[in-house]
Amino acid sequence: MDRLLGIMTKITDEPVGRVMADGALSKPVTARDRALHPGIERARGYPGGTVAIDTVVDRDLQTEIDGLFVCDASVLPTAPGLPPILTIMALGKRLGKTLAA
Repeated sequence: MDRLLGIMTKITDEPVGRVMADGALSKPVTARDRALHPGIERARGYPGGTVAIDTVVDRDLQTEIDGLFVCDASVLPTAPGLPPILTIMALGKRLGKTLAA
């Protein structure tokens, strides 16, 4: 895991809202939050299925070209709608073992 790099985009939350006596939270949606909506919608579109396993790549993530492998969200059968980083990390680890063998 010494050569692992994860990238995530984060924004600063506005300091509004409160914690109630019973532990419930209240955070209103601000104008700044609403301005982020187009970016949020774009970020949801994680690529998936463009080179899906068992269609373009085999179960070892190899294409029909010998020695050419694909290991990213595009090998997932469909776009997951949530960050697929753990799945991609697991696929990368598995591919690394395959290549090292």
